[in-house]
Amino acid sequence: MYRLSFAEKTPLYMLLGISLSLVLVYSFIEITAFAADSCAGNCGGACGTTGSAERSHRQLLMLVSSAVICGMIFGIEFGALNVESDTYSSDQGLKILIATTVPIGFLLGAATAVIDERLTDTDSAAVSTARQSLIRNDL
Repeated sequence: MYRLSFAEKTPLYMLLGISLSLVLVYSFIEITAFAADSCAGNCGGACGTTGSAERSHRQLLMLVSSAVICGMIFGIEFGALNVESDTYSSDQGLKILIATTVPIGFLLGAATAVIDERLTDTDSAAVSTARQSLIRNDL
Protein backbone atom coordinates (compact mmCIF):
# COMPACT_ATOMS: atom_id res chain seq x y z
CA MET A 1 0.00 0.00 0.00
CA TYR A 2 1.31 3.44 -0.96
CA ARG A 3 1.70 5.95 1.88
CA LEU A 4 2.04 9.67 1.35
CA SER A 5 5.05 11.40 2.80
CA PHE A 6 4.79 14.41 5.08
CA ALA A 7 5.57 16.78 2.18
CA GLU A 8 2.86 15.19 0.03
CA LYS A 9 0.03 14.97 2.53
CA THR A 10 0.51 18.25 4.41
CA PRO A 11 -0.75 20.46 1.53
CA LEU A 12 -3.79 18.19 1.21
CA TYR A 13 -4.53 18.49 4.92
CA MET A 14 -3.97 22.24 4.70
CA LEU A 15 -6.52 22.60 1.89
CA LEU A 16 -8.99 20.48 3.82
CA GLY A 17 -8.39 22.50 7.00
CA ILE A 18 -8.77 25.82 5.19
CA SER A 19 -11.98 24.66 3.49
CA LEU A 20 -13.53 23.46 6.73
CA SER A 21 -12.46 26.57 8.64
CA LEU A 22 -13.98 28.88 6.02
CA VAL A 23 -17.22 26.90 5.99
CA LEU A 24 -17.45 27.09 9.78
CA VAL A 25 -16.65 30.82 9.92
CA TYR A 26 -19.23 31.76 7.29
CA SER A 27 -21.83 29.42 8.78
CA PHE A 28 -21.46 31.06 12.17
CA ILE A 29 -21.63 34.53 10.58
CA GLU A 30 -24.87 33.60 8.82
CA ILE A 31 -26.35 32.04 11.96
CA THR A 32 -25.41 35.16 13.95
CA ALA A 33 -26.94 37.44 11.30
CA PHE A 34 -30.12 35.33 11.26
CA ALA A 35 -30.36 35.44 15.06
CA ALA A 36 -29.77 39.20 15.08
CA ASP A 37 -32.48 39.72 12.44
CA SER A 38 -34.89 37.50 14.37
CA CYS A 39 -34.19 39.33 17.61
CA ALA A 40 -34.61 42.74 16.02
CA GLY A 41 -37.90 41.64 14.47
CA ASN A 42 -39.40 39.84 17.48
CA CYS A 43 -38.42 42.09 20.38
CA GLY A 44 -38.51 45.42 18.62
CA GLY A 45 -34.78 45.96 18.91
CA ALA A 46 -34.85 45.60 22.71
CA CYS A 47 -32.18 42.91 22.49
CA GLY A 48 -29.58 45.51 21.62
CA THR A 49 -29.23 44.66 17.95
CA THR A 50 -29.79 46.93 15.02
CA GLY A 51 -30.46 44.34 12.35
CA SER A 52 -28.20 42.02 10.44
CA ALA A 53 -24.59 41.54 11.37
CA GLU A 54 -23.08 43.85 8.80
CA ARG A 55 -19.34 43.51 8.34
CA SER A 56 -16.83 45.94 6.96
CA HIS A 57 -14.29 44.92 4.35
CA ARG A 58 -11.54 44.91 7.01
CA GLN A 59 -13.57 42.63 9.29
CA LEU A 60 -14.30 40.13 6.52
CA LEU A 61 -10.65 40.12 5.47
CA MET A 62 -9.63 39.50 9.08
CA LEU A 63 -12.13 36.64 9.47
CA VAL A 64 -11.05 34.98 6.23
CA SER A 65 -7.39 35.42 7.16
CA SER A 66 -7.89 33.84 10.57
CA ALA A 67 -9.79 30.91 9.01
CA VAL A 68 -6.98 30.38 6.49
CA ILE A 69 -4.30 30.57 9.19
CA CYS A 70 -6.22 28.17 11.41
CA GLY A 71 -6.72 25.73 8.53
CA MET A 72 -3.04 25.87 7.63
CA ILE A 73 -1.97 25.26 11.23
CA PHE A 74 -4.32 22.28 11.52
CA GLY A 75 -3.13 20.93 8.16
CA ILE A 76 0.50 21.06 9.24
CA GLU A 77 -0.38 19.53 12.59
CA PHE A 78 -2.39 16.67 11.07
CA GLY A 79 0.35 16.00 8.53
CA ALA A 80 3.00 15.92 11.26
CA LEU A 81 0.94 13.75 13.62
CA ASN A 82 0.25 11.14 10.95
CA VAL A 83 -3.49 11.02 11.73
CA GLU A 84 -4.26 8.36 9.13
CA SER A 85 -2.22 5.75 10.97
CA ASP A 86 -3.76 3.12 13.23
CA THR A 87 -2.47 4.95 16.31
CA TYR A 88 -5.12 7.68 15.94
CA SER A 89 -8.01 5.29 15.44
CA SER A 90 -7.97 4.50 19.15
CA ASP A 91 -9.45 6.61 21.91
CA GLN A 92 -5.98 7.59 23.10
CA GLY A 93 -5.06 8.97 19.68
CA LEU A 94 -8.27 10.98 19.53
CA LYS A 95 -7.55 12.44 22.98
CA ILE A 96 -4.10 13.51 21.77
CA LEU A 97 -5.59 15.24 18.72
CA ILE A 98 -8.20 17.01 20.81
CA ALA A 99 -5.62 18.08 23.37
CA THR A 100 -3.47 19.65 20.66
CA THR A 101 -6.09 21.24 18.39
CA VAL A 102 -8.55 22.71 20.90
CA PRO A 103 -6.06 25.12 22.52
CA ILE A 104 -4.88 26.33 19.10
CA GLY A 105 -8.45 26.90 17.93
CA PHE A 106 -9.39 28.59 21.21
CA LEU A 107 -6.42 30.98 21.15
CA LEU A 108 -6.85 31.89 17.48
CA GLY A 109 -10.61 32.28 17.92
CA ALA A 110 -10.18 34.50 20.99
CA ALA A 111 -7.62 36.67 19.19
CA THR A 112 -9.95 36.96 16.20
CA ALA A 113 -12.88 37.93 18.44
CA VAL A 114 -10.85 40.66 20.16
CA ILE A 115 -9.65 42.09 16.84
CA ASP A 116 -13.18 41.88 15.40
CA GLU A 117 -14.59 43.75 18.39
CA ARG A 118 -11.99 46.48 18.02
CA LEU A 119 -12.72 46.79 14.31
CA THR A 120 -16.44 46.98 15.10
CA ASP A 121 -15.83 49.78 17.62
CA THR A 122 -13.59 51.63 15.14
CA ASP A 123 -16.12 51.28 12.32
CA SER A 124 -19.01 52.32 14.60
CA ALA A 125 -17.11 55.41 15.73
CA ALA A 126 -16.31 56.32 12.11
CA VAL A 127 -19.96 55.96 11.08
CA SER A 128 -21.10 58.01 14.08
CA THR A 129 -18.62 60.78 13.27
CA ALA A 130 -19.70 60.80 9.62
CA ARG A 131 -23.37 61.02 10.60
CA GLN A 132 -22.67 63.91 12.99
CA SER A 133 -20.78 65.83 10.31
CA LEU A 134 -23.62 65.26 7.84
CA ILE A 135 -26.14 66.55 10.38
CA ARG A 136 -24.01 69.65 11.05
CA ASN A 137 -23.67 70.33 7.31
CA ASP A 138 -27.45 70.07 6.86
CA LEU A 139 -28.12 72.62 9.58
